[in-house]
Amino acid sequence: MARSPDALTVDAQDGTLTYAQLDTYSTRLALHLRAVLQDISPDEIAPICFDKSIWLVVCMMGVSKAGMAYTTLDPSNPAERLKAFMSTITPRVMLVEEKFGEMFSSDGGMKYLGNIPEICGVDDTSGKKTDLPLGLPSHLSYVCFTSGSTGLPKVAQHTQSSAISNVVHGHGYEAGSRVLNFASQAFAASGSPQLHRDQRHCSARQRRRSDARSRNAKPHAHSSTLEMLEAI
Repeated sequence: MARSPDALTVDAQDGTLTYAQLDTYSTRLALHLRAVLQDISPDEIAPICFDKSIWLVVCMMGVSKAGMAYTTLDPSNPAERLKAFMSTITPRVMLVEEKFGEMFSSDGGMKYLGNIPEICGVDDTSGKKTDLPLGLPSHLSYVCFTSGSTGLPKVAQHTQSSAISNVVHGHGYEAGSRVLNFASQAFAASGSPQLHRDQRHCSARQRRRSDARSRNAKPHAHSSTLEMLEAI
């Protein structure tokens, strides 16, 4: 992000974002979340229910910057499945696209944020990026749910450390990689699209280099997914 602020990082049906824009919008959202909630803990989960769009990625980044973990819900899933997800994590806040707001109950005092573009468009000078917490390797990054084929869906948790290892050593993404996020928002492979950078597909040679690095991998230098993204 620091090295290529004007590079394209998100290309969606509703628009595009550069790294600088993504950083600005997600920081504003994170500061808003910190103002709305009190005593945020690293294992707190905020569900996100958006169609695939630039704002889905902004929400994922914003929640991470606020010091929470996220889970992305697919609005096309059956209502009962979505209810099962929500009852499992009992969140205090939910980021939901306004057209999907009626799908979720407002019982229990949970706060709903639906006006994400408006929140991100306000330049509130009362908060600064330095006010945001720094994630640790052991902190929760995101969660996803199993299919529930043997009963109720179960929660699969991913720490910051495992998220980075998965992106760098598991998939082999690197500067110059272009990733088509075709999977459902609720699928584990969609867990960290904010780390998939730039405008080219990985070539076979790149993947072989990544496999070799994985076999001889040293502990990665970044403690969180956000710290990794800042270094790009």
